Amino acid sequence: MFVSYQLPQDDFTAVTTDTNAEIAPGVRVAIDPDNGRIDAQPEGTGIGLTFSRVSPYAEWMELAMRLPHPEWQGCGRVWLRFSGQADTEMAVRPALRLIGADGFRDHFAPSPAQLGPDRQVFGSEFTLAPSLMAEVERVDLHLFFTPGNNRVWIGDIGLTGTQ
Repeated sequence: MFVSYQLPQDDFTAVTTDTNAEIAPGVRVAIDPDNGRIDAQPEGTGIGLTFSRVSPYAEWMELAMRLPHPEWQGCGRVWLRFSGQADTEMAVRPALRLIGADGFRDHFAPSPAQLGPDRQVFGSEFTLAPSLMAEVERVDLHLFFTPGNNRVWIGDIGLTGTQ
């Protein structure tokens, strides 16, 4: 079995939110409610995100993508590739959100990506034990940004999963 996902290249809508908003079908941005603001707009093969008015109490900021195929539930290994840059240094922690009847669990990549002023390509590998996936009904990809004011570009997102 082999399944893949790429960030859609069209149907993006520019948004501003202090909670969460869909920017394309199955793609949304979110910030810890009322702890800052996100301006998102399509930029080339990716998304420009401006995080502003971020409170020191903000716990998370994210870009999330719903993985539309049920085959993701059967994956034992998933590879992520994306490009990114930020005006100032910022960590991004990729996670697969494993969603089941009892809620969700975030399965984080082994190490965060460190964005900086130069555009770079990043990769992560996730190993998913069958016991971890037993009750999973859906899998999403989440990119969690270290809370703070910054301007970020994320794009060229690709995900591949195998049994």
